[in-house]
Amino acid sequence: MKGVAVVVLLACFVPLACFEPAPPVDIKHDIWMEIIRDAVGPIPCSAFSMGDGDTWDFGCEVCTCEAGYAECTKGTDCCMFAGPDGSYGRAFVGDRYYNGCNRCRCGKGGAARCTPRVCHDKCYYKNWDGNYGWASNGAHVPVIEDGNYQICRCNDGELMECGVEIITE
Repeated sequence: MKGVAVVVLLACFVPLACFEPAPPVDIKHDIWMEIIRDAVGPIPCSAFSMGDGDTWDFGCEVCTCEAGYAECTKGTDCCMFAGPDGSYGRAFVGDRYYNGCNRCRCGKGGAARCTPRVCHDKCYYKNWDGNYGWASNGAHVPVIEDGNYQICRCNDGELMECGVEIITE
């Protein structure tokens, strides 16, 4: 078993050789859309506060409002991530992106291949969209933890300080 661990560890020192698992949020979006379609049929655009001709992102899918109903792509592979400021990020297969710590490339099935940089000065977190990323020291980001939605600050790469007051002067 030790030999296997060493092989895996050594493989992660090759740029873009480490994998991040596909975020679970994509599955939730796809299942949610299918459940609604099965239960009520076509989904009215008003459910998304959209009108005819509007286009919007829904997880990995792109939706368009046509004749009052949402038409969405299905089965699109992408990598969902949180940016260093807590923003929603999406990269399609083959696209490169930065997750706040490492440079990554999106692979099939939403599996990310990232450089193996260790970011001691940053905080790993999950944003309100359910996507993971790295926040810079001192950055205030939206964090969900144990079902609680909070604004938290990265404190010297340590655990996030949540419930902090944000001063925007």
